[in-house]
Amino acid sequence: MIKIHNLSKSYAKKKILKNIHLSVAKGSLVAIMGKSGAGKSTFLHLLAALDQPDQGEIHIHEQSIFQMKGNQLADFRNQHIGIVFQFHHLLSEFTVLENVCIPGSRKKYTAKTIKTRAQNLLTDLGLSKKMHEKPSILSGGEQQRVAIARALINEPSILLADEPSGSLDEENAHILHQLLMTFKKKNNQTSIIATHNPQLAKQADQVYTIKNGHIIQTF
Repeated sequence: MIKIHNLSKSYAKKKILKNIHLSVAKGSLVAIMGKSGAGKSTFLHLLAALDQPDQGEIHIHEQSIFQMKGNQLADFRNQHIGIVFQFHHLLSEFTVLENVCIPGSRKKYTAKTIKTRAQNLLTDLGLSKKMHEKPSILSGGEQQRVAIARALINEPSILLADEPSGSLDEENAHILHQLLMTFKKKNNQTSIIATHNPQLAKQADQVYTIKNGHIIQTF
């Protein structure tokens, strides 16, 4: 599913990631841990091809993502990768339902199909009564669930999540983790989640820690 070879990344001459090698099997849940600033977000951004490495390769579905450019890369990302950012990046001028539908517009679905899928996702996530509200009136936990629905609208084979429960209290974090597990099992989805939360890490198939630029398997 995902093969990472000799991946390195620096910012301002500081080496963030150093010669990382990693393989992730289809349908597995991988937790990425490490201190703030260790490189977890950088690692996810590279996996999503939102950034370019200094060196190294990432192959997804046997395709090198860094050899793709422009529309080819955008289409590949839209089809295969769902991203939940640490900060929700919801568009304030659109309703909850419209925010979730936006990524679906790049795929060859009818508007009706996209809307129905978005409505079903929001209902599953307990947001059926919030669909026509603007994101600004939602709680942090509700906004995060909207971001998850948006990431799942195209039924991606890979879900990347950056500290999805980092700003939530313990109860809402637990609810969110269970939702992520449900969608993973339902769709045999490969999930890579950067987290500080040990309870989420316990549910992972593998746990890795980024330390001093290197990635170390800890479970």
